[in-house]
Amino acid sequence: MRTRRPHPGRQIFEEIHNHHNFAWEEGHFGESYWIVRKGATPAFPGQKGFVGGSMGDVSVVIEGVDSEESAASLYSTVHGAGRVMSRTQAAGMKRYKKGKIIRLKEGEISREMMQAWIAEHGVELRGAGTDESPHCYKRLLEVLEAHGETIRILHTLQPIGVAMAGEDEYDPYKDYGEGRREAEGKASPLLPAARYREGVGRKAEVEAFIVCVRVFALESQWFLSPHCCYRS
Repeated sequence: MRTRRPHPGRQIFEEIHNHHNFAWEEGHFGESYWIVRKGATPAFPGQKGFVGGSMGDVSVVIEGVDSEESAASLYSTVHGAGRVMSRTQAAGMKRYKKGKIIRLKEGEISREMMQAWIAEHGVELRGAGTDESPHCYKRLLEVLEAHGETIRILHTLQPIGVAMAGEDEYDPYKDYGEGRREAEGKASPLLPAARYREGVGRKAEVEAFIVCVRVFALESQWFLSPHCCYRS
């Protein structure tokens, strides 16, 4: 969790990161290694971290502990709850043609199902696609039970609001490839070249937006992190 541009009058008193898919040079078992934590985040003894659940589940602030299990896992822990359903299985398949979305296959999770789950947990939802529905994820606390010898939960956060791009919004990270093929004159263009160029140009803007839409209320202090609002 981090705030890059605090609200006037507010003070950052602590930053907690969720670095996953990073590489570090570290010492383990008397040797030096380059450690790449794919889908995992560091959890050295005393090191704090953030592990997010789905938008209809809790998230937690944890710290690593020293144990044989911790050493065996190279002082690592999960970076999230993990999926039980792929994005395509949940949301179906779609493609872009001349700037319009064409549905190829319906998914198993409807928007009504997602909204019902969110409403039951008192979460206000803005945007989001069914591929991010809580149905698609494991329950975080059940996952963390399997890591009980390697981490300690310091704070449990309850979601109160989620803001994501809608499922029909152009995603420069996922959709730009089709526009690139058209821009380069290659076969099977699915996305207009102009939208590809726009997407690449907006990448920095999208990154800045993501950082600014997730807020946590923890012991009367507010934090920013992607996607959700939470309270302790």
